[in-house]
Amino acid sequence: MRGEESKARAARITSAVQLTEEERSRLEQSLGRRFGDDLQFEYRVDDSILGGVIVRVGDRVIDGSVASKLAALRERLKQGG
Repeated sequence: MRGEESKARAARITSAVQLTEEERSRLEQSLGRRFGDDLQFEYRVDDSILGGVIVRVGDRVIDGSVASKLAALRERLKQGG
């Protein structure tokens, strides 16, 4: 059960480029206020998201990537045109 608890408290952050220490610190503070101070942060770089970040904490996903915004815009244009 202990492994499940620590897994649920992991914050997985994917960014298009390596984040600076200052960016990581601000992000960690913000996520700590939202999800609690007991998060363990895991960082990954994936240039396919083009820009922004994707954050996963447990089953919650905050997708601020440029790729997802472009996909949403593409869908809206298909529906409207």
